[in-house]
Amino acid sequence: MIRFRNRNIRPRHLRPMRRRGALAIEVLVACSLLLAMIGLMATLTSRIGGIVKETRYYRLAINELSNQMERLSSMERTECESALEHLSVSPEIRESLDEAQFQGRLLDDSDGVRIVLELNWNRNGPAVPVSLVGWLKPTIGNLSIPTQPSSKDKNPGTVEP
Repeated sequence: MIRFRNRNIRPRHLRPMRRRGALAIEVLVACSLLLAMIGLMATLTSRIGGIVKETRYYRLAINELSNQMERLSSMERTECESALEHLSVSPEIRESLDEAQFQGRLLDDSDGVRIVLELNWNRNGPAVPVSLVGWLKPTIGNLSIPTQPSSKDKNPGTVEP
């Protein structure tokens, strides 16, 4: 190995590397990345909190709709029509959901008599009301029982060519 008397005379590739100011730049980059991540996490936490709150409100609305639907679907048609006219939001929902509004109507078509319930409340931004559809239980006077089965119903296990 070649030895030099004066250390400053060594060729550049043999001198030890000096890192002047490199530590300060590394700390600056690390701090800026840390601050960016903290800002991102704060934004995400805030948005997730809003989603959790809206999900809780949606569950309350679904529970209220299903309770009302269970009560209404067991009634006769005339009782159900009068109950739909006097439909109101329960006190628990009224205090939880801001400006909650209940709407209900009967639809009579080939599928039977359906009950459509909708619950809407004041939310952030435009939103579609939460709705639930159910059928009135058929009464004996409304049942249509076929007198004779059709030819296709005689042997349901066989396939005709």
